Amino acid sequence: MCHCHIDSKDTAFYFCQKSDPSELVMKWLTFIPICIFTALVVDSIIIQDASQFAIDWLVVIAIVPTLAIALWTKSLAITVVVGVFCMATTRFIFL
Repeated sequence: MCHCHIDSKDTAFYFCQKSDPSELVMKWLTFIPICIFTALVVDSIIIQDASQFAIDWLVVIAIVPTLAIALWTKSLAITVVVGVFCMATTRFIFL
């Protein structure tokens, strides 16, 4: 007896392997990481209360050197380490 379990992720992965997407689709897929990154960063910067928006300046202070390191090194691992270090340092100093 075979216990095969196929869920939607497996199905999507199977069809993506078997298909040959066009260059337009492949170019569109290259924008997904930057969109996800931007959504995460913007979500961290903006503080939303019930009645107002505010900017979390600690996050902005941490983002500036992290973005500079990301552009300089183009390494995700180094960028993450620097980002965590910058955020921890700003919280240690200012909170």
